[in-house]
Amino acid sequence: MFERTLADFHFQRWLEHRPESERPHTVAHARQLALSHGDLTAAAALLLELGDAAAAESRLLAEPGRIDGNHYNTLVPLAKALRAQERPRAETVVYRALLTGILGRAYARAYGHAARYWSRLRDIADGGISLLPLQSHEDFEAEIRARHRRKAAFWAYVNGKRRDRHHDVDPPIG
Repeated sequence: MFERTLADFHFQRWLEHRPESERPHTVAHARQLALSHGDLTAAAALLLELGDAAAAESRLLAEPGRIDGNHYNTLVPLAKALRAQERPRAETVVYRALLTGILGRAYARAYGHAARYWSRLRDIADGGISLLPLQSHEDFEAEIRARHRRKAAFWAYVNGKRRDRHHDVDPPIG
């Protein structure tokens, strides 16, 4: 089950059932699986769990367009973990996916969350780090403004004219 999902729960169960002498090999095997697994989000989460934040970031930066921004339940914790590991480029990938997922679906109930992601993306960009190989923050922002200019409710959140009543809670899954 672990090899298919890369879920931490299954990894921990798998590791528990290994003799102590096999655990280093098991961890190395798990890392190799994460480096080639098709689910970038699961792979990055496992690599972070294994203490390899650089590899997690590399996986996300390699194919940022493959991340499905509709998976709030896994992406929000991943973004927070990347922030804790001081991986702002990878965090940018995740927040961009979340933001474009919400706006692409016109999921108005989550616009307050999308506005917070927008703000965090701007904070990262203002930190002065290079986002390469990602699109620049300015170009990303211009693209979002052009593509979603008619989403007045979202822009009201961004401009501080509207406050999400669930401001500190991540959007529901669904």
